[in-house]
Amino acid sequence: MAVDSPYFYVAYGTVPLIYRGHLRTDSANVFRNDFYFSKVVPFGVTSLAVVALSQNENTLEKITGARKPVLYRDILEEQGEGIFSTDGMLVTDYPVQHLVYVYFYRNEFVVLDTAFQVLQRGHTIDSISKAQLVVKVTRNNSHTLGAPPLIVNKGVRIADGLLYVHANLLSRGEAVADFERHAVLDVYALHSGDYQHSFYVPQFKGHGLKAFVIVQGDFYGLYDGYLVRYRMTTNDITRA
Repeated sequence: MAVDSPYFYVAYGTVPLIYRGHLRTDSANVFRNDFYFSKVVPFGVTSLAVVALSQNENTLEKITGARKPVLYRDILEEQGEGIFSTDGMLVTDYPVQHLVYVYFYRNEFVVLDTAFQVLQRGHTIDSISKAQLVVKVTRNNSHTLGAPPLIVNKGVRIADGLLYVHANLLSRGEAVADFERHAVLDVYALHSGDYQHSFYVPQFKGHGLKAFVIVQGDFYGLYDGYLVRYRMTTNDITRA
């Protein structure tokens, strides 16, 4: 499910099928059903940014209108582990000026413009630069993860020229108790990739942060069964 006003999208990458509907209606129509994908992000009235499998690699693709996908093979950089090392999250800002891909298993992100030109290859403050994965090859020559992967980044959003990354690992010098009771959001300047600051998002009624969005200076945190709004200050948040 994704929203790019005035439309909403419901996507099933393995079918494949993408529905699009207007926010003022309660129905949706088939938008595209001619390509498979693992991730899709709408931007503009007729464009989609897609992560799809091509020649056993995760590849960024641009879909415009009814045209065939345009592949950009050199944006995502694998580390010898095939599709797993390039797995990550794809997001846009609004109004759409940038696309950002943040890797799950290493301290890297890529900033693109809407023409899929690389503007910045940045690094988060975590020290894990190579994905720590155990990959096994099955009898039919398919690849699977042999152990749970070490997740470095678990969530991301863009707002007001800043990149907000939900860090998954304890930082050096950080108190374990603080880390266990909060989600840690690291903030980076989108144009330069430079680290700006970090802040904590507390648990809510014993539940940890699952996802978040930032809208007009407010931070909305999704917890199990709860949606909580916080007011954002320069380096912190407070309950609204």
